[in-house]
Amino acid sequence: MLTKKLVLILSIFLISDSFAQISIEQFINGSYDNDIVSVKETIKDKKIEEKEYKESKSITYYDWVNPISVKVGYIFDKDGKQRGRMLLNGKENEAESKRAFEIFKKELVKIYGNDFSEMSMFGAVLLQWKNVKDFKVMLSRKDDKAALFIMKDSGENKK
Repeated sequence: MLTKKLVLILSIFLISDSFAQISIEQFINGSYDNDIVSVKETIKDKKIEEKEYKESKSITYYDWVNPISVKVGYIFDKDGKQRGRMLLNGKENEAESKRAFEIFKKELVKIYGNDFSEMSMFGAVLLQWKNVKDFKVMLSRKDDKAALFIMKDSGENKK
């Protein structure tokens, strides 16, 4: 009887661990050359939310970065070309925002190193990685929200 329970518990653990979870590293390093149509195709099994702004559009959905819930987002220009990506803590409370911030920071340091600037103001923390070719990489946290943004560099500030 004990063996059956142990097998059942291990099976549940292994199955639940294999369900849809995203890898931060794969999310960051994936192609940024996709348009809104191709991104929608890759996440067609997700319940997405679309928003349109004056100069941009976004698609977001909820997923898991073990062990936390995250809101995953793709940002597009008005023509539907991908401009960036974002990850936010899915559950908006201070404990989850701190956990998400630390998980995101650990992954960013693993990928881009420790060369980042840090600014704190009015209870908000903003980290911006330096020397990341063609992208702006920013991580922020304030109260119940943590956000990781990776945006294609527009080239406006390049000489």
